[in-house]
Amino acid sequence: MSISDGQTTPTSTPGTSSGTATPASAPETPSRPYNFILALVVILLATIIFGIVMALFRDTFKDAALVTTALSTLFGIFGTVLGAYFGIKSSNDTADKARREVAQANDKAGRALAALDPKEGKGITG
Repeated sequence: MSISDGQTTPTSTPGTSSGTATPASAPETPSRPYNFILALVVILLATIIFGIVMALFRDTFKDAALVTTALSTLFGIFGTVLGAYFGIKSSNDTADKARREVAQANDKAGRALAALDPKEGKGITG
């Protein structure tokens, strides 16, 4: 970098990078999948509880309509939990992707601005 008139300008010489080199985007480490673990636990608990109830009341559930009702309730729980899991997961993934793209766009704009003459850059940024 060279300093003239109190302003800092990037200089580039063969073999060196510009004065505004930005670190390469490091891949983000994924967070622990707590929502997946929660969904799995809910499904396992619902299945276990359903099995226990069916075993305890096997004499009561002789009618097919009662078994169908019990299974419908279980599948309703599965659908609700899994729907919420995938809805939240896709929403979070989309938000993370948008943040990364905004950061990349800002990085490109910053590098492009740094490559300009300081007077032109001052005119662009105001």
